[in-house]
Amino acid sequence: MKTFLLITDVPPSKYFSGGLLTEQIIRLFPSGSVACFLVMDANLPHKKPTVDLDVDAQCITKPTENAGKRNSRILRFLLSFVSETLHIHWHCRRLVKKGVNFGKKHRADAVWCILQGQTMITIGYEIAKSLNLPLFTQVWDHPSWWMMDRNVNIFHRLFYLKKYNKTIRASKHCGAASWNMAEEYHNIYGVPSFPIVASLDATMAHPPAERLSSDKTLTIGLTGQIYAKDAWNSLLASLDSVNWQISGRSVSIEVLGGSFTNNSSTERRIVYRGYVDQKRAISIMSQCDILYCPYPFDSSLAEVAKTSFPSKLTTYLAAGRPVLFHGPDYSSPASFLKANNTGLLCHSMSSDAILREINSLIEFPKYYEKECINSSQTFHRHLTMDVFEANVKKFLVW
Repeated sequence: MKTFLLITDVPPSKYFSGGLLTEQIIRLFPSGSVACFLVMDANLPHKKPTVDLDVDAQCITKPTENAGKRNSRILRFLLSFVSETLHIHWHCRRLVKKGVNFGKKHRADAVWCILQGQTMITIGYEIAKSLNLPLFTQVWDHPSWWMMDRNVNIFHRLFYLKKYNKTIRASKHCGAASWNMAEEYHNIYGVPSFPIVASLDATMAHPPAERLSSDKTLTIGLTGQIYAKDAWNSLLASLDSVNWQISGRSVSIEVLGGSFTNNSSTERRIVYRGYVDQKRAISIMSQCDILYCPYPFDSSLAEVAKTSFPSKLTTYLAAGRPVLFHGPDYSSPASFLKANNTGLLCHSMSSDAILREINSLIEFPKYYEKECINSSQTFHRHLTMDVFEANVKKFLVW
């Protein structure tokens, strides 16, 4: 039996964002065939991988990868420059040695590294090189977003991006976050790349709806964190402009997720239900009328928008309701939905454009029914565990 040395900073567990995807992959392989070198932020709770996973994990802390947003620009730069220099030349060298020893202990046959953040980008290639093992890299998001969010100074940002490119090129295969990313990385790096996207068991899907749930109300559903604040705020402003009434219907929004803040002094019909498990989330979304998927219009996040893929979209399509995608036309979800003739695509933050798309589902019942069917068909075609398993086995083989 061959053994993978998994290098990651997120435990394979349903309790962490991204960890569920890793857990799903591990469950596809024989018991004991993955050893996890887990390097976690010191500020995060140190939860080990899911209890029933047969994974030997070595958990090590890493420094916080953030220079701090409250400091002045000059102080942020200085703090970042010092901390990143120390991180590369001290902490990461120490981590590489520990990772190599852990890999030798388990007689690893290959390295599977999830490239997220400065630490993973720095140590993944070095551990595989030191062990002289084939390297398989998996990407959740392009690192430009991470670097910006963590206030990494421009010099080290360029260093990490160069290291990231080198690591992808040295990989035997790449597990991409979307179909767009898989195609782009294959073209740029010459590495066989396969979409590894959040998927669900086909039995969890709800049948497509035939009509709106009520003649007097319209419910918009939203799950997960709201990263695209520009799109989200423009939706709220649009609804504010019509007093949350569209075509004689009272509009409300149901929000599921770990946290939510409504800073408006304006009365808004937003119901926050908190975090629920996946099965319950699909059930709640299936009772909404339109499922909202915002994506950033911010040009500085263009590369992320082009290549990432939101897990909420899998939930939406499994719910059998129409998706309102709200983001730039070059984004990965827009390309996916367009290719599958699914969803409403709004590429503008203007109130007229947003309200027009929503209203189209109210005014044309047959169109609404067709969109529900398209959502269900797209889920079963691309986002079930059978498809996921096939892609994973293309990705993690040698």
